[in-house]
Amino acid sequence: MPTITVEITEEQKNCLDQEVASGRYADCDSAVRQLLELGMHSQRKRAVDAKLKEALKEIERGEFIPWHKGDAVRLGEEPKA
Repeated sequence: MPTITVEITEEQKNCLDQEVASGRYADCDSAVRQLLELGMHSQRKRAVDAKLKEALKEIERGEFIPWHKGDAVRLGEEPKA
């Protein structure tokens, strides 16, 4: 696993120490990895939500092409019934 060095504030260090002391994480490394994963998940969710919001606006404006059963075959992914 790659290793990096990151400078954090005293407040952030205290927060990590408290998370480890609570037993939620084995050590600061695992806490940072988990918190980073949560941040990455949140970022991906925001991106998907933005795309969904734009798609819904397009539907409201009538800017869409109806999707019919069998259309997915063109893309090689027929939906399961």
